[in-house]
Amino acid sequence: MSSQFFQELDRVRKELLTMGALVENATRQAISGVVQRRLDLVDTVINGDRKIDAYENDIDHECHRILALYQPVAQDLRLIITVLKVNKELERMGDHAKSIARCVANIAEHDSLPAEGRLAQMSDRVLTMVKDALDATVRNDAELAQQVREADDAVDDDCDHIFAEMQQAMQSGGSIIAAGVALITVARNLERIGDLATNIAKDVIFLVKGTTVRHGGIRVDHSG
Repeated sequence: MSSQFFQELDRVRKELLTMGALVENATRQAISGVVQRRLDLVDTVINGDRKIDAYENDIDHECHRILALYQPVAQDLRLIITVLKVNKELERMGDHAKSIARCVANIAEHDSLPAEGRLAQMSDRVLTMVKDALDATVRNDAELAQQVREADDAVDDDCDHIFAEMQQAMQSGGSIIAAGVALITVARNLERIGDLATNIAKDVIFLVKGTTVRHGGIRVDHSG
């Protein structure tokens, strides 16, 4: 493969890492908006999503151009496929961060809500998963990627607890209902960000080991 191919591939990877940093920052800002009742961060996250979308479009275009021009095989092909997958996962993370930001106004109407302690814990877990998934991508670190996969169960458990606690609190009626729905929505979006970080981890394992671990690695049986 030509040196030009590797130069273009390196540029795409750098764009992907820049996009990843934007997504991680957007997620942190969205969570800060919820926890600190910072309405000023809402527009920051929503407007910033346009830049994330622009990166997603550029990276997708460049990957398909490289595929058509150089027709890479083996490890080089796996790398392009991985970049395409991670690119899409990151764009969806940005969408979920934006959805979290849109919940801030309803939550900000209450100084405190049940389950916020659990939400803070869940937020820390998810942010760690996002950071580790990106680090694993940078370093081609399959072991770190596996740690991200293993962390997802605790996030799912946090989400279930938040839903149950807020559902009970909302039975009293009144203004807590809108805020409770918003808090549950935040938890659901955090759960999805955790799922997407897990998908990125699986993509890294595919890149490093050439092994598909999505859906337990199940394949279609063509023997029949």
